[in-house]
Amino acid sequence: DLDPNFRAGLGLLWRSYYMKGDLETAYKEFRTFIERGGTPLEVLVDYDTAYASSGWPGVLRKNLEIKEQMEGLTSRSPGISLTEAYAMLGDRQKAIDLLEESEKKGSFRRLTFYANPIFDELLEEPRYRALLKKLGLI
Repeated sequence: DLDPNFRAGLGLLWRSYYMKGDLETAYKEFRTFIERGGTPLEVLVDYDTAYASSGWPGVLRKNLEIKEQMEGLTSRSPGISLTEAYAMLGDRQKAIDLLEESEKKGSFRRLTFYANPIFDELLEEPRYRALLKKLGLI
């Protein structure tokens, strides 16, 4: 059993179900992940409504909306990284823009670009492959 207080594990768990195609379980685990992270009840309800009406695309769009509202705040916002959300929605160019920005800022997360299966579809993009090459990841 997964320790319910191990948020990193919860984050990996929902992503694993998502990548496996078990979207219903992925949402259930995503909901647990953001709830345990202290997401306010009204935001949880917004996510539930988005999922009920539009499935994962609705959740991803809601996540982008929330993050845009929180832009400039120093605290971490709940949910999915912007880069992952854009990649999951199929907006490859925006996802790569954000990855390049992250690399320029020297973010430690740049070392996980290649290991994140959510970015696998980006491997078809020359800009993404060039970025991985620049980082020495391929």
